[in-house]
Amino acid sequence: MPNKPILQIKQSVSNESDSPIPFIWGEHPAFSLPRGSKINLPAGPILVDANEMGELQDVKPGSTGTWPTVPDRVGGQIDLSVVPEAEIERLCYLHDRPEGWAAMQHGKKVIGISWDLEAFPHLWFWQEIGGKGFPWFGRAQITAIEPASTWPSFGLEAAIKSGQAFYLKPGEVRSAWTTFSVSTVAAKDIMKIKSVDSKGTFHTK
Repeated sequence: MPNKPILQIKQSVSNESDSPIPFIWGEHPAFSLPRGSKINLPAGPILVDANEMGELQDVKPGSTGTWPTVPDRVGGQIDLSVVPEAEIERLCYLHDRPEGWAAMQHGKKVIGISWDLEAFPHLWFWQEIGGKGFPWFGRAQITAIEPASTWPSFGLEAAIKSGQAFYLKPGEVRSAWTTFSVSTVAAKDIMKIKSVDSKGTFHTK
């Protein structure tokens, strides 16, 4: 938006055929958050992906929790709201989101993302920090907050079977939005943020 640190992406998908078409939808925003940064998300259920991410995975495959905590592999708990100092690999699904927003600390700034919850009712949470394998070779420092229409990552066929796929009627158009913004809220006050709206405005009350 002019003169404001806000980027809003609007997109649409249309069915130009004569038959109903199923589809799934997702965004893949990935951030290079400094280690120790805090992440503010509304509380809600978490499922850790059942597959092994790699030798640096610290979360227990297939386990469940409530944001921000999930079980680790040795009987403890991990706080996902803090980007770890250690090298790690994680993939979790924050399904059935109560609200469509997140705030992330990046140095002295707070980055916000908000999204169309009707289009993207779920969230994939992926971290790849220092993984040694292909294609990262230790260079990645990724924290991805990924609004999605489905979970887990089993593709369209599985989404159809689970009832998560969207269907477009012939000639139908469906639209969605995602907003990225930078807040004037001090980084130390990130956990006081209560919401981020579609215009990129941060609310602390």
